Amino acid sequence: MIRKIAGVGVTLSVLWIAAAGLLTLVLSIADPDSVDPGEPAMAVMVFGSMGLLSGIVFGALLWMAGHRNSFDVSLGQALGWGTLGSAIAQLPFLGHGDQGLVANLQLAALLAVVGGVLATVWLAVNRRWTRRRGAAAPLLS
Repeated sequence: MIRKIAGVGVTLSVLWIAAAGLLTLVLSIADPDSVDPGEPAMAVMVFGSMGLLSGIVFGALLWMAGHRNSFDVSLGQALGWGTLGSAIAQLPFLGHGDQGLVANLQLAALLAVVGGVLATVWLAVNRRWTRRRGAAAPLLS
């Protein structure tokens, strides 16, 4: 079970890194001066670790809710559990930065929604992959 929850975390980490890379690419094309030379590497480190932590919490929440198979979770439930998991993963970082608590709460809420959307993408890819392979692999059994 712990290995499967960690697998969910690693997979969501890859999705977060891909989303951060896409955002960095779009920003570097739209406004090249806004992206400093070290920012892409920092984005991979920050969003990769955030994705890993969010994915582990998401997987643990699914397991605690009794969802042992990815096919018994609807896309809406994945969005909700993923958002909650990402929000919980944000808690240790709320006092960080110099923007103030309100700005940190807004950023945490935005990243929680992003986590929910990426958890939904993860579920859709998991279902398609499993269907393509022809077997129903349990998610967290």
